[in-house]
Amino acid sequence: MANLFPTVALPDPEMQESKTQEVVFGRNVELDYAEEEFILSPTGRQYKLDETNSWVEWGVKALATPRYKHLIYSDNYGSEFHTLIGQSLSHEAAESEIRRMAKECLLADARTANVDNFKFEWIDDGVMFTCRIVNVRGESRNIGGKVVL
Repeated sequence: MANLFPTVALPDPEMQESKTQEVVFGRNVELDYAEEEFILSPTGRQYKLDETNSWVEWGVKALATPRYKHLIYSDNYGSEFHTLIGQSLSHEAAESEIRRMAKECLLADARTANVDNFKFEWIDDGVMFTCRIVNVRGESRNIGGKVVL
């Protein structure tokens, strides 16, 4: 007869360490978001970013991309800030939702370990925010975005 109360071993801490080593960071090219173009050298070549800055670039792009809008991206990619438009939320409620949505967006990537230290600046038609992202290597950077309400 099968055991009605099976036991499951706790994860081995050494296995957790090896998981972080398996995460592939990769490299990317640098983008100019204001011009919506790649940043080019004087000879016309694209600037390549190192692994950490490629991860940061991914985070900035993920926050700026509406989730579920583009078929090329998986359902785990992008943010849902556009759903806050017209909801007439209080500042506290809007900040709470932005924190939740930004964390959900950025933690979807295996390279991201933590998202915290949110700062908000309210402007005419919305709010600008910054947050600190920490990767599995312990490196951290500040990134941000703008949410129109």
